[in-house]
Amino acid sequence: MRFQREDLRSGRRRAGLSDLLGRAVPAVLAGGVLLGASLVLTVAEAPAQTRFAWPDTAVDVTQYRHPDQCVAAVTRLQRLIEFPPKRAVNPDTMPWDPEERLRPLPAPVVATAERCAARWSAATAPLTEFAPLVTLYLAANRDADAATLLTRRVAAVEPKRGEAERTAVIDSVVQIYLDAQPVRLAAAESLLTERARHKTDRIERLKIYAELMRQAANVLDTARLRRAAQQVVVIADSLTPAERESEAFSGLAQAVYGAWHFAVGERVLLDSLRQSTAAYVGLVRAMWAKVTGQRPDALELPIGEKAAPLSADFWFPQDSARGPRPTPGRVALVGFLDRIQCVDLPNDPTFASDAKRDERCWQWGVNLRRLAERFPELEITVASQTHGYFLYAPPLAPAEEAADIARWVAGHGIPGTLMVTSTPFWHLEAPDGRRIDKPDSNVTHYSFGKSWGAKGSLYLVDQDGVIVEATGIGLSGPDFDELSRKVDILLHRNAGGASRAAR
Repeated sequence: MRFQREDLRSGRRRAGLSDLLGRAVPAVLAGGVLLGASLVLTVAEAPAQTRFAWPDTAVDVTQYRHPDQCVAAVTRLQRLIEFPPKRAVNPDTMPWDPEERLRPLPAPVVATAERCAARWSAATAPLTEFAPLVTLYLAANRDADAATLLTRRVAAVEPKRGEAERTAVIDSVVQIYLDAQPVRLAAAESLLTERARHKTDRIERLKIYAELMRQAANVLDTARLRRAAQQVVVIADSLTPAERESEAFSGLAQAVYGAWHFAVGERVLLDSLRQSTAAYVGLVRAMWAKVTGQRPDALELPIGEKAAPLSADFWFPQDSARGPRPTPGRVALVGFLDRIQCVDLPNDPTFASDAKRDERCWQWGVNLRRLAERFPELEITVASQTHGYFLYAPPLAPAEEAADIARWVAGHGIPGTLMVTSTPFWHLEAPDGRRIDKPDSNVTHYSFGKSWGAKGSLYLVDQDGVIVEATGIGLSGPDFDELSRKVDILLHRNAGGASRAAR
């Protein structure tokens, strides 16, 4: 046979395919019996096993042993509740709401803070947990306990450390009060006012009231704002010439000017602008002279300066290049938008943060859109410049980069006319070879003195080409509202009346 043949040497027959199958079938059957037996055994043993149960993932904040854990839990819950509505409607597209920081925390957040803080009594809580406990108490609406803990902490200051440590403790609590939701302005004002009374250094006292003034302005607390502004004005009036010329005061001149702004009143300033730009500029410069003791024309703000004509190599839309900008006879906004300030900040530690990246330019676009929609006759010009590249793309020709800038600006919804300058540059010697940009002529013409640079600035220009207001791209809140009122005054001021003739 083909598959069965005799082994002539041994006399045995070799196994063929039929023999192998004949042996394999019984083996398989036998294995099936064993498998069946094992299944029977398995089924028989099943009642003795424990079924898998999902672990209990419910969080019991009352078991937390450290206040930091509670603060983190409260923060997480607050974000879970508040962030979804913000994602649905971007807050930067909504008008400024001065009441936002005065609203209470959501009820579930307060309840969580109450449960988590229940184990710590203000009379016996460890002072080593001072800062997170104060934060937690405020979230739980235990303001009296926060004050008790502060009293204990101040009393525990060692005599040899004295005033320095006491000041540091109070400052830390003031910051917690100002960061709380809702903001505790009354408590912060009480602490700051008490500390200011014991300060012999007048400039340090001025700093305290300037900070309080800024915080009150953020929530439009006009009564507290006026009180703080009056204190700033009184202290500034008492400064000696040497104190005004000191380095410590140099950074406070703008704050003192702002205090005079509130003390004089926005209504008085706007009434002067209704009369004429000259009257407004004169009042502003007189306020500056009063604040600093300098000449009126030494004003650090470019208010009253002549706006230079802008020049550019690329215009979007292209037909915008037919006339000068700002256009004589029109109320205009001139903004200097350099994308480096928005997305190309390698030295900024928050550059890679989704929460910070590009935030300022989005806000600027929102502000300009609001103004453009409210005042269609307002002329808006956005000045930008090339840098030889765009984001992560390889080096580009100026025209290509300008086109990319135009698409990026359009993506931000920034209205008006875009003008882009081809920036002159030079290269460092080999082997470095880096590109070094030369000064841009528009930036140079709109930079004033040592204190005011054009990049990131926004200028309001009247019909005669005089700068009425200068501010930054981060304009928001009350500053934006005030700028809107000034635009409205300029657009509706009688062009043939005193507003033009008084100049």
